[in-house]
Amino acid sequence: MRKLAPHGAGGPTSRWMNIDGPFHYLDYGGLVDGPLLVCLHGLSGSAHTWRPIAPTLTTAGRVLAVDLVGFGRSSCAGRPVTLPANQQYLDRFLRRITAEPAILVGHSMGATIAAMQAALNPKTTAGLVLINPAIPWQLQDQISPFLAAAIGASGFLVAMLPGPGRRERARDMQQLLGDFLRIRYPGLIPAAVKIVTKGVASTRLGDRAADPETRAAFLSLLWTLGRRWQFAATVRSVRAPVLLLHGDRDRMVPTGAVAAIAAANPAWQLHVARSIGHFPPLEVPDWTISHILTWLDEENLRHRTVDHRV
Repeated sequence: MRKLAPHGAGGPTSRWMNIDGPFHYLDYGGLVDGPLLVCLHGLSGSAHTWRPIAPTLTTAGRVLAVDLVGFGRSSCAGRPVTLPANQQYLDRFLRRITAEPAILVGHSMGATIAAMQAALNPKTTAGLVLINPAIPWQLQDQISPFLAAAIGASGFLVAMLPGPGRRERARDMQQLLGDFLRIRYPGLIPAAVKIVTKGVASTRLGDRAADPETRAAFLSLLWTLGRRWQFAATVRSVRAPVLLLHGDRDRMVPTGAVAAIAAANPAWQLHVARSIGHFPPLEVPDWTISHILTWLDEENLRHRTVDHRV
């Protein structure tokens, strides 16, 4: 019988690491003689994002789900929360958690960070599962990262000014930004307009969109995706096997953009879920799990022995 790594009787075990501050992750346990799967959430998620699929993935290996810095229980504690910064925190986490390459399972922004990690530090990555990855839109859909930063800064200031009428000012700002983007960038997909305007104009202090950390990560994501050619060079340098999973009704990341990046990297495997949106692990967990486990077998990754340090 294959040995299981320990985990909490009622679910995953909450664990902590110090990486210039608190770094939280959930340990679901799993097979110690299988691969280590490290799950990375998206912009509005946390380690708990992976609850629909993580328990079943433990049949293939040990599963960890992290709270990226600025999200979940990994408070920023004065640390930057940009994509490059979180990629560096991830790199340090991987080097401390295992002596062997891990399989990175990322959703949306987390998939982008996973791809960056695989490109910059290939010895830490045995494979990538990129689920509805945040990748550049088609060229006609691009928005200047400088413009995105300016919109973000102005929207934040207007939305957060104290005094009566704050919500009304934010709604007016959202409408003005939307009109401006549609006129200035007529080819910009409607979902992109919605992301920018909604992301910078929310005034609900309890809303994640109003958190400075979320806004900083959002603008960093726009900046990363705006540098289209540099991003393309990054993913071209990935040498690990890659599985792409995508919902064809994702209004944030068009299917055409995912198909284009798959075509540019023919060794990558792409599967598209019909009538599914931005989060297949929640919408179709069985479909997601099936493709991941099949891919692990096809790439001979399911039975790798990993030296787990923690």
